[in-house]
Amino acid sequence: MNSTKPSYIDNKMLFSEKDLEQLKSDGIDINDVLLQLYYFEKGFPNTKISDPCAAGNGIKICNSNEKQYFIKLFDDEKDMRITKFIPASGAASRMFKHLHSLLLDEKKSGINPNDLKLSEDFLVNFKKFAFWNELAESLNKKGLNADDLLEKHQFNILIKELLENEGLNYSNIPKGLVSFHTYQHQVRNAFEEHLFESVDYTAGNKSMTVHFTVAEDYKNTIETEVAGYLKNLGKITAKKIDVEFSIQKKSTNTIAVDLQNNLLRDELGKLIFRPAGHGALIENLNELDAELVFIKNIDNIIIDHLKKPTIEYKKLLAGYLIDTKNKVFQYLKMLDKDCNENQLLEIRNFANNHLHLSIGEKANREEIIKQLNKPIRICGMVKNQGEPGGGPFWTEDMNGVTSLQVVEASQIDHKNIEQVTLLKKATHFNPVDLVCWIKNWQGKKFNLLNYRDMNTGFISKKSINGVDCKAIELPGLWNGAMAYWITLFVEVPIETFNPVKTVNDLLRPAHQS
Repeated sequence: MNSTKPSYIDNKMLFSEKDLEQLKSDGIDINDVLLQLYYFEKGFPNTKISDPCAAGNGIKICNSNEKQYFIKLFDDEKDMRITKFIPASGAASRMFKHLHSLLLDEKKSGINPNDLKLSEDFLVNFKKFAFWNELAESLNKKGLNADDLLEKHQFNILIKELLENEGLNYSNIPKGLVSFHTYQHQVRNAFEEHLFESVDYTAGNKSMTVHFTVAEDYKNTIETEVAGYLKNLGKITAKKIDVEFSIQKKSTNTIAVDLQNNLLRDELGKLIFRPAGHGALIENLNELDAELVFIKNIDNIIIDHLKKPTIEYKKLLAGYLIDTKNKVFQYLKMLDKDCNENQLLEIRNFANNHLHLSIGEKANREEIIKQLNKPIRICGMVKNQGEPGGGPFWTEDMNGVTSLQVVEASQIDHKNIEQVTLLKKATHFNPVDLVCWIKNWQGKKFNLLNYRDMNTGFISKKSINGVDCKAIELPGLWNGAMAYWITLFVEVPIETFNPVKTVNDLLRPAHQS
């Protein structure tokens, strides 16, 4: 981790020999742990936003001619190594939070109004969910009839069969294995939908690799399931899709402390570590053998007949990335040789006006190369539909240098009225719709770990075995983990954003056939 060295970075007295053996076994650097303890004590610095990005002010709006040009540019590229990177290790438990509340409080007296409304809507529409037939079959094996249970309002039996281990176990399995969509002859979950969607990104003879990051406990199950989905896909299309899997590295886990910043240990006396959020997946992304990478969340998929805008704008973002990459590489080739002042001026103007970099007039050739020779990301941004939160902002670092960043609400100083006001003025939010280029102009992979801002993590409160504790979330994958990339924002339509955060979201038109 890169940051200022804490005052006690060399203090090994905090750890026993067994602790050091544990760290070594898990591949965790003690200096990383000491830095985490420093952050627990001092806190993370806040990100300073100077202005929300808006159309024409940090967010590009593509006209129809540009849209056609960028889509064609992507479709015409035949030799790229393309990967679609999908974080898919999250459990489905949060989707069913309101149903758990209903199980715990059958009389509904203590359920908060929002959870109660969600639960009632769920029960009224139970048979519209793609998993209804699967649930009915599971109950039938136990001599129970799902339709009868529903008609007699015996909801607890239905919900327990859906959520608990003796039934479908939906409360514990990865979200990607939950049945999302019903078609005439099949039901698809999010893993399978991403495979079908990936086929539509490609044109001609292009192939694509789909890379899922998955929970270690479910890796074998998911690999077996996905192999079956690929066979089904092969019956429908001749296009080639390769699939890869990885798990979040144990070495990225961060240490847990109590509310007084004391080390937490388990019943065997071992240090307790926790997964450090999706920012840890920058390590997985860094190991991809790819040039162009799409990044999208596992739950942001849509029913087949409504896919057209999603596919068009994925291609648009990719084409805009290729166009930008080609220009950056052209200038880096120029800079590799001696450039005259006019050429340097042209490159500086491009970098500052098109890429929104801050290259001063006195910057020399080496300094300009350093600013341009970085991984590139194009981020789709959607207009706000409700309360503004994290999204695209102009930010200012401690040296007064401005840059485009994806900023979460948790990163700013909420005691600063000016910062809160700027946050609320946001016109767009981040749907996690990225296309990235991760090789340099010479075809060599960037070490993505060198382009993180480790000061953009945050501290969250958790509970371990009933004990309140604090944990560190590493800089988010599309936040601080990519802070020093070349970043551009493009407006994409709301139709391309169809997340499933609660199971009730599956009742929306985007998920109903």
